[in-house]
Amino acid sequence: MSVSLKKALSTGVALAGLAGVYMLSLERPQNASPVEPVSTGSTLPKPAPESPDELNDRDSDLASATDPGRVERAGPIGPVLLWGTVQTESGEVVSGEEVQLYSATLNEKHRSISNDHGEFVMHDVTPAADYSVSVSPRGMFARYQRDVAIDQNQIDLNIVLRSLPTASMTGWVVDTTGNPVPAFDLVIRSPARARWSATVTTDAGGRFEVNRVPEGRLEVSTRTLQTGQLMKITGLELVAGSTRPVKLVVDAGTHMVSGRVYDALGSPVAGANVLLTWTHSEATVRSIATRRTITDPDGGFTLDGLGAGPHELIVSFGGQGQRRKIEVGQDNLPVDLVLDLSD
Repeated sequence: MSVSLKKALSTGVALAGLAGVYMLSLERPQNASPVEPVSTGSTLPKPAPESPDELNDRDSDLASATDPGRVERAGPIGPVLLWGTVQTESGEVVSGEEVQLYSATLNEKHRSISNDHGEFVMHDVTPAADYSVSVSPRGMFARYQRDVAIDQNQIDLNIVLRSLPTASMTGWVVDTTGNPVPAFDLVIRSPARARWSATVTTDAGGRFEVNRVPEGRLEVSTRTLQTGQLMKITGLELVAGSTRPVKLVVDAGTHMVSGRVYDALGSPVAGANVLLTWTHSEATVRSIATRRTITDPDGGFTLDGLGAGPHELIVSFGGQGQRRKIEVGQDNLPVDLVLDLSD
């Protein structure tokens, strides 16, 4: 007789204490010889006596087969697979959120990002009773954290994120003379929500709109790598459930400032740092813009894309510096600055 052992994952007769389920079938080989009948007068070979160890093993196997509640453990439980979902209170899936799992006892940490279906998977998680699962959402949700014990071969975690109060923000961007600024990129951030941000670009009329913005204080910034411009607007605050229109004044235009930097002997200074600053305040909203560049081998520099109005020019090199206030748009003559580098 040949014996085949087939493992069934979901159906069959369960053997207690085992993770899988097994089905036992007896099959007769196709080319097997006929079984010879045993005559009543013949004597069967007497089996060899069993050793004490064999007797103990047989008794243990018999006890496990007849006692469904008895489980034989071969040792500690190995690493497990963790699977779960991230969703909102209304059951909508949340993608792109990082789920963290940490055990202080094991000093073991796992990370996973929820996919487009809100699902995440963590492999090879060592079982422990002191795990903490947490999510610091990028979206408009409260931080999530709870304790969880992992002691099974697979555990499911369903994470439900609580929505935070939000507001809407509409407005327009203008230059220093009040003209709309189209195609201007803005990055909106909330100091209270470090991982939240929104990027918006103004339309042809300089207008923009952002929904689901965190309540409280906001900061608006933009950075232009080509011109070295960095702008920051503060003093904005939104109330949950409201829509606030805002006017943002930026240092943008068609004007430019150029000049040269010399030392006390009249030689051009190459590699000097040039900083141009601009500020504007209106009610509680304050705009600050800075532009940076360095002088060329002839000591020259140029800063363009400026709005009209007062600016301050700061030049430094070798521990020496000089400041000069200039009126952009009224005096287009080159600005020459002299640094005393004799020390």
